Amino acid sequence: MNLQGHSNGDNYRCGILTFKWTRSFILTAAIFLITSGSICAQEPVVVTTVRRPVETVEKVSVTLPEPIRTGSVPDTVRKTTVNEVSDPASRILKSNSVAAVDMTSVGFGLGQDYGGLGGNILYYPHRSIGMFFGIGYNFVGVGSNVGVKSRIVLGTSSNSISLSAIAMYGYNATIIVKNSRDLTKVFSGFTVGIGIDIRPWAFNSDFIFLGLNFPIRKPEVQEYINTLKSNYNVEFDHELLPVSFSIGYRITLN
Repeated sequence: MNLQGHSNGDNYRCGILTFKWTRSFILTAAIFLITSGSICAQEPVVVTTVRRPVETVEKVSVTLPEPIRTGSVPDTVRKTTVNEVSDPASRILKSNSVAAVDMTSVGFGLGQDYGGLGGNILYYPHRSIGMFFGIGYNFVGVGSNVGVKSRIVLGTSSNSISLSAIAMYGYNATIIVKNSRDLTKVFSGFTVGIGIDIRPWAFNSDFIFLGLNFPIRKPEVQEYINTLKSNYNVEFDHELLPVSFSIGYRITLN
């Protein structure tokens, strides 16, 4: 009994020692696992620290394509241009910004540039410089004048005026003696003038012309008047005016 009892006590003590060693191993292993786990848990922080420069490089690479941003400026400009062209108001504004001009026209009226009472044809080979020829009745016979006309066009395509200057050569004085056809005489010379072409209607391109002419008469005109007064007892109702007037209507051909 005692032997058996001694043997059971030794087994009991061996079991206690085995339990203690097992518990120590388990605690050691647990501490090792906890320590390893904490170390492994810090690895993402280390990786994150390593990856930050890479992320910075990626951000720089994303912000690098500045040429793409600058390249978008011409697209904006083109879009603006398209919008302006497609805008009806801008088209009307552009179309009205330059006044329409005529190249060829036929006029009818009264004045030296119309040959007296008659008509003329006017042609502009250049926007501002034209040539004309007028023929009509100067109250004695056939009168004519040929000259050049310069103009400054003002206004819009639907409503415009032209300021003009004229230089012409042809008849510039007629001396009419009643009841004496033989003493009636027509003189020729240069004449300069100014005028204005008014386009009052938007539905067509015709013009009304008003002008003042200043004949450059030769001295022989006044000499002939003095001869008629002294030698033929001719009495004049009025003297020759230093200025004559023109009024006419111009029909635009093109």
